[in-house]
Amino acid sequence: MIEGGGFPPFSARGCHQVLTPIRNGEYRRTIEGRLIFIGNETHHKYRTKIHGQDKTIPAIEKWWRGGQVHVGCIQRLCQEFLGDGIQKSISLARLPIEGSVVVFDEAKENAKVLKVQEAEVILEEVPPKGKRLFISYRPLLEMMMTHHTIETDEWGHQVGWTLELEEV
Repeated sequence: MIEGGGFPPFSARGCHQVLTPIRNGEYRRTIEGRLIFIGNETHHKYRTKIHGQDKTIPAIEKWWRGGQVHVGCIQRLCQEFLGDGIQKSISLARLPIEGSVVVFDEAKENAKVLKVQEAEVILEEVPPKGKRLFISYRPLLEMMMTHHTIETDEWGHQVGWTLELEEV
């Protein structure tokens, strides 16, 4: 899902998405030779490239460079949560797409989710202290269009398209 355009039938089957962290700092060596990171360690953003090849192109006429859109990602993110025996709510790093949140433990057993409010996941039961849970979800990212291409293979009856975006 990308707002401001659409995917008509036969325009988005078999899509591929790559999420890449945007570089937000530099690695430097001290005079003693120790490696350190100089940058912002708390604000991480993604760059994405979404590619599709089908029989027609998406409705991309409003997707121009600099335009801001919300992107319902194909790529899932996963976040770890260590139970403390008290909390049953988990704050996600980003907003999840409705219905995409799955919580499971190391034995691949699902934990029951009571509800998801914005980026907060509330479990039905408090996980025991020390229990590791993993929250997998498809993020809804606010992004800016940086580039797009469309291509056609006339003889093969295939149309390809690529969208490149960066999280704002």
